[in-house]
Parts: sequence; structure tokens; C-alpha cells
Amino acid sequence: MSTVGVVTQGSFTFQPGGRAGVSRRPGFFEPAGRTILRFDNASSMEPAETVAYTLTDAEDRPEIEMLDGGMAAQRGEG
Repeated sequence: MSTVGVVTQGSFTFQPGGRAGVSRRPGFFEPAGRTILRFDNASSMEPAETVAYTLTDAEDRPEIEMLDGGMAAQRGEG
């Protein structure tokens, strides 16, 4: 399923698999089936927040599917 969102405060570093990370403000689109390696607050000092809308084709599909090992494994921490 795809996700569309609006950054309502601050900005985020957004990195789809196979691409360089980019700063996102005011909005973003995550295509269905694409691994997102990073979606982090771009600032270590200022807060950031989003409003996201998940576009689904089935009611029983999970909204977010974490890869094996969770975020720590994706970051190479474990």
C-alpha cells in the first residue's frame, strides 16, 4: 500500500531503498512495495511531525511491515 503525508512541523530525512536521502518538507509519497530506509527528523534540535494517509486496497493488510531485526538492523546496529 502507498502512503501520502504532509510535514506539519520541521523536516524529515527521507530515504527510499536504492536512493540517496533527501530532506522533505512539506510533503512526501511512499509508493507501495518500496522499502524506506530512513524517515528521520532532519534536526537534532527542533521537533518534526507529520500527518500521514495510508492508501490501501484491502482492510486486513498491515499498515507498516518492519523488516527482520527492526530499525536497529536496518541501521546496521545489530
